[in-house]
Amino acid sequence: MEVPYLTEIEIENQAARLLAQFNISRGLSLVAPIPVEQILERHLKLTLDFDDLHGKLGIPMSGKEPEVLGALWVESREVFIDQSLDPTGSPDKEGRYRFTLGHEIGHWQLHREHLLSDSQTPDFFEQVTRVPPVICRASQSRKRVEWQADKFASSLLMPRALLRHFWREEFSRGTPLSFELFRGSDWGKPPMGWTGNIVLPAHLRDQFDPKAVAYFFYRASAPLASIFNVSNQAMQIRLHDVGLLHIEEPRQREIGSTA
Repeated sequence: MEVPYLTEIEIENQAARLLAQFNISRGLSLVAPIPVEQILERHLKLTLDFDDLHGKLGIPMSGKEPEVLGALWVESREVFIDQSLDPTGSPDKEGRYRFTLGHEIGHWQLHREHLLSDSQTPDFFEQVTRVPPVICRASQSRKRVEWQADKFASSLLMPRALLRHFWREEFSRGTPLSFELFRGSDWGKPPMGWTGNIVLPAHLRDQFDPKAVAYFFYRASAPLASIFNVSNQAMQIRLHDVGLLHIEEPRQREIGSTA
């Protein structure tokens, strides 16, 4: 599915607008964790259920882990999440489950009009085609339509203003944290048996230990991931995107610079 280009700011603004509409309609304040199930079911009036999505959609498994985690049927307003993410049976996957819900809401908010308008275009035999389900595959995360839904989910579940509030609460600062300043501390020293890793940008590979950077990112993200009930990976990406978590210490622009 080809969708129009949207900037990150446009996507974030749409997520913020939906969250504001939900809170205003119920007289609520902005709180963490974001009640994403209520937004999907009570506010957007979408139905939510679990199923074996590979079996339901006739898509063979390519490995031990499901690749299809969610699907949206626009016409019938149905959202299905793969049963492997059901937090009742797999509480350790609740963060990923909540992000998948946010992702499907992203498709609904950003792409449903595009899908519906395409379905009304008569084909060669002058018949109106039905809207196919939006099937969300992990292997297609870099495609524009999936990237946009991911950005929406991140913005919805971790609103910028609320994230900065809890950042100040947790670290007593509103400024970013960088590995470069902490690599000599306990936060920059992975414990024995630490297996986390990170792919560093090419220009930093000779300067920093990727395992140490991964451990630092984990330590900085874990408290906030718990507050917002998202995975640590999702929190790390969001903190980096909003400029609160860095590998290098941000360099101050020189006086008189026009860059």
